[in-house]
Amino acid sequence: MLKVILVDDEKIEREGIAALIDWEKHGFQLLGAAKNGVEALDWIPNLQPDIVITDIKMPVISGIDLIRKASALNPKILFAVLSGYGDYEYTSRAMLLGVRHYLLKPIDEKKMLDMLYGMKEEIGKRSFQDQTVDKLAGSLEKVLPHAKAQFLRGCVQSSIYGTQDYAYFKSLFGITADRFVLSVFHFEEECDFVDKYALENIAEEVIGWKAVQLNCIVEQNVVLLTETEDVSGMEETMRKVHREYSRYFQKLFSMAVSDEGRFDEIPQMYRQAVRFLKYRFEFPDSTVLCSRAFYSSAWHSDLSLDIDILCGLARNGKMDEMNVWLECFFNRLDREDFSDFQARSYCRKLCRNASAIFASRDGKQEVDRCPDLDRVESRRELYHTVRVVLNEACGRSGVFELEQQKSPVIKSAVKCIYENIGNPELSLQWLARNVLFMNEEYLGRIFQKEMNEKFSKFVMRTRIEIAKKLLRNFPDLHVREVASMTGFAEDSQYFGHVFKNDTGQTPLAYRKQWKGNASGG
Repeated sequence: MLKVILVDDEKIEREGIAALIDWEKHGFQLLGAAKNGVEALDWIPNLQPDIVITDIKMPVISGIDLIRKASALNPKILFAVLSGYGDYEYTSRAMLLGVRHYLLKPIDEKKMLDMLYGMKEEIGKRSFQDQTVDKLAGSLEKVLPHAKAQFLRGCVQSSIYGTQDYAYFKSLFGITADRFVLSVFHFEEECDFVDKYALENIAEEVIGWKAVQLNCIVEQNVVLLTETEDVSGMEETMRKVHREYSRYFQKLFSMAVSDEGRFDEIPQMYRQAVRFLKYRFEFPDSTVLCSRAFYSSAWHSDLSLDIDILCGLARNGKMDEMNVWLECFFNRLDREDFSDFQARSYCRKLCRNASAIFASRDGKQEVDRCPDLDRVESRRELYHTVRVVLNEACGRSGVFELEQQKSPVIKSAVKCIYENIGNPELSLQWLARNVLFMNEEYLGRIFQKEMNEKFSKFVMRTRIEIAKKLLRNFPDLHVREVASMTGFAEDSQYFGHVFKNDTGQTPLAYRKQWKGNASGG
């Protein structure tokens, strides 16, 4: 039964309305009839009425003030206003406060019952809505941790989300921070779910439950997205996680922390952390692998893969692609702040490997054609010296004249393809809109005309060629990692399908056959 309080300063009217209907017969309980607004406000906190029916013009506290103050005590109360002729100003003010039920005096039984049943229906709808919202909130509270984990897992395993998706999920999860770091804990051996779940919980407890915005388990990795204002402070926090976990468990794991980034940069942060983990064996145990660790140890990423690719292109006579890759190689030397000594060392290795191409091609004993790079004074001169050696190794006459036939736009396009080969968004549309700022249809036509190959086919062929080199030369790389490095967004299933269509073999079969051929040789 709905509980009702009447409020009217006129005793006759108050008693008349109270006796007007059989309240309980119609599903209502009349709690009392207050003689003024002050008395009604005293009753409301204890009696907790569902409905308050009040005269609008009363001394001391008007009906408007009563509605305002009673709503502050209990926002769920539904109000009805009793007014006389000439009370329009008060009635309009009541409507501004959300009151939708009012009766004009004198009041009869039918009008009163019609109003009460209307209010009863409104309260029923509101109650149903509240129950539905509470039920949804309870369900959301239960499923939210799983939704968060699934979202983060989707971010780090594939590039399925766009900018609007990130904004939506950030709002859905109630995340208000703007800057984050991604921490990845990698177990060195197979372990069960309990070990990973325990590490996940210990890490959250050490870092702080409120600071950890998202977390999930991906194969042998525990991944946490953490709000942070002090990236350097995360290193000591990670070491504390390592100490706490080691007190209870004997499983070995490595730790990597990405650079700071935005919410929509989670995939890039994960890829960076995973790249750090590839070099975990070159650092002492319990080292937190992050940018600072590499910089402080004067460590630089290995350029052996670039050298292998350059020599492979030279061996296959692909001069245009080789020269573009060579320019990318030198850009990387500058971008990663290699010293002149380191740059010359890598260039000597590149030239020595190129010398082997002459011997294998001519069937003669290898001749060291490596120039005296110590005499080279500038990085630009070093670039031209190495380029001459590689061009000679490539064995194509008139290569400079042929290369000059390529327009600056196509040279820039090819260069961008090699520099972004690991970007899953690399496409003709992406290149035209984000890099070259030109019409994509026009770019596609001139690319096919000058390269004798469609843009998409060139990109896919380049990706597969690089994937072959990775599979041959880096046996420890997982197929999923090869897929990610060549722009397939760690989608090893799709990568395997494309690779097999091109080569007739799965990536693992290709690697196995190549190993067999190399051993047999």
